[in-house]
Amino acid sequence: FFSGLIIEILVLVIFVIFHNFHCVFIGQLLATILWAMAVRNYAPRLLGKAFWCTFVFFILLTVGLLVGTLAQTKAGPEIKVANTDRLAPMAYGPDTPQYGQMDKDFRGLPLHFELSPWPPEPGYPVCKAVWGFPGKPTEDSMSILDLAILAFASSMWDEPAIMRGLGRMLNGTALENFQLLEVEDPATVGRWIVLRFPHMKLRVVSVRGTSSVQDAYADLKLYSSVAVLQFMAILTPVLTLMPVSVTRRLVKSEIGNRLFGNKAIWKRLEESTARHKEEGKQNGEVLVMTGHSLGGALVGAVSSRVQVDGIGFSPPGLFYQVLKYHFTLKQLYDSFTIIQPSNDVVPRVDKQRGMIEWIECNQSPA
Repeated sequence: FFSGLIIEILVLVIFVIFHNFHCVFIGQLLATILWAMAVRNYAPRLLGKAFWCTFVFFILLTVGLLVGTLAQTKAGPEIKVANTDRLAPMAYGPDTPQYGQMDKDFRGLPLHFELSPWPPEPGYPVCKAVWGFPGKPTEDSMSILDLAILAFASSMWDEPAIMRGLGRMLNGTALENFQLLEVEDPATVGRWIVLRFPHMKLRVVSVRGTSSVQDAYADLKLYSSVAVLQFMAILTPVLTLMPVSVTRRLVKSEIGNRLFGNKAIWKRLEESTARHKEEGKQNGEVLVMTGHSLGGALVGAVSSRVQVDGIGFSPPGLFYQVLKYHFTLKQLYDSFTIIQPSNDVVPRVDKQRGMIEWIECNQSPA
């Protein structure tokens, strides 16, 4: 027992001083094993095969979630190199030489958007939706494709790279006259940028998706408990039998939040968003948020709290997170729009609430 307690204290010290997530994970695992062995020695019949099978299953599932999340990142030596165009644009503006060309990195996808040749109108209702200043014409508002590009831009490394990338993507479009108001440190989990479009009377907060090892661990901290419960629900109806309020309190985990700083993941983003909302209001502008994956979930939480429009591309759900982020489902319904690809596993973690738009996606989730 005391060996486990000593390891637990060392784990907390290592995390506070060095923020070494690998040591934290291994230390917590060893401490849990030692405590379980201490309980078994004290009461041999208390912990049987069922406990150890569940414990091993939880370890394997947690490791699998971590490895799977890390596989979706582009973490590596190149992420530490500033002033480099680590990400190629996802589309090119009409005034760029690459407009209309193909790129092997995108598996043959065209690098400019085209309407389908078959239907006379876009096939998804969200394609007709626009976000912008009330009363502005459609051409002075943003479509879902515009917001997808801006969500992608937050993954670029630093301010020069963001300016170059946005320049290549927006040159020759109605969005080319933009101002970059704020660029958060790229090492920040859930890093964001803030853009201003004066002629549209619009500001956009773009939040990065999972792009680094730290982002991957944030995903794991925020959603591993829900993912484990959902996986266990395949074998036993744990989520059906357990009241929603109890599940939300388990997910909330205030002790873990205070020890490991989960609140910092979204609190500073909320403060920045509220500040830009107020500044924009004074200038006669409105604010919109956009983000992908982890960034989309943060957009959903913060847009609900600040009460601005938010768009999340393939975000994890927020149904069980309402106590953790301190918002209501009514606020989420009023603010958040979700773009959910049909074959993507990430939005199936937790449950989605808000305006959900399903889009076809035939790619393998692997």
